Amino acid sequence: MILAWVSFIDIHIYNLQNEITPVIQQLNSNITNSGFGYQNHKIKAQIYILYILNLHRQKIH
Repeated sequence: MILAWVSFIDIHIYNLQNEITPVIQQLNSNITNSGFGYQNHKIKAQIYILYILNLHRQKIH
């Protein structure tokens, strides 16, 4: 059950990457220009987590 749920998330994250990639690239550009490149992965993780939580909320309701 857990593995199926993880696979479900992986598929949706993969599908979403086309939409998220330009956003992340813009963020990376802004972050790099402002000298905060180390926060790159944290921001990606936050975007994914928010998306997953939103998916989960949609499934519940």
